[in-house]
Order: sequence, then C-alpha cells, then structure tokens
Amino acid sequence: MRKGLISLLKIVVVSSIPLAFLLVLYGTGHAGSNEWIGHITSGKPFRVVFDKTPSKFDDTYYTGNDSTDPMGPLKGGECYDITYRDGIFYCTGYNQATGKYGTWFHSNANPMNNHLSLWGRIYSFDGLGLIYDSRYGLVGHLVKQ
Repeated sequence: MRKGLISLLKIVVVSSIPLAFLLVLYGTGHAGSNEWIGHITSGKPFRVVFDKTPSKFDDTYYTGNDSTDPMGPLKGGECYDITYRDGIFYCTGYNQATGKYGTWFHSNANPMNNHLSLWGRIYSFDGLGLIYDSRYGLVGHLVKQ
C-alpha cells in the first residue's frame, strides 16, 4: 500500500493532476469502498451531506435550467437521507423545484460500481465516503445512520 501511495504522490507532483481526481480514478482503498458498498446494499439508511458545494457554485435559487442550476432540484449545502432497496434508491430531502421536503426514487445507478442516484442524478463515492459529481468534483460525503 505504501509503495502505491508513493507512486500516486509522484504522479500528482510530476503531472499537476488534481489529487481529488486521482483518488476517484484510482480509488482510495478497496476495503473502504467495499465497506460502503456493503452498507448501502444491505438496505441500511445513510445520508449524503452536500457540504462542499458552497465554494463551488451558487445554488441559492432553483431555475430549472441545467446551465444555471447546478444539481437540479437537489440543493447544495443540504443533507439527503437515502435507502437502497431492491435496486432502487429512495431519497428524502429538500426539493428546490417544489419548495418542499419529500421522497423520490430512481433505479439508474449501481452501488456495486460506486454510484448513487439522488433523484436521478448520479454521483460517485469512494472508500472514504466522499461524494463526487461528474461536473463539479468533490461535493460532499456519506454518513451512516
């Protein structure tokens, strides 16, 4: 493990590739990833905390336009409670489009591939429980409930 970490650090220093991108690309440890996959696929509840979004974009208002509304009806800075059962992600939280709290569900992601679906938007997670958006990079983290 140490040799792999040293090689990864050499790549970062030599190539100036952002470390967060490399951690998603190469993973942060198979065991940690398996732990999160096991928790999610067991049907146990967990929470997504979008605590890294305020420094990346302004998500104050819902516009309904993908170019001006970064995560659609999901709101940066909020927490969303998730349960995965029978191939479906049930997500409860604040919906900017309706202005209300509610539960919506989607089945367009596979946690075995380190993916989550929150109201149809797909996010990746790593072994540390960090959440990544394909457009904005690191946007939050997972919490077991």
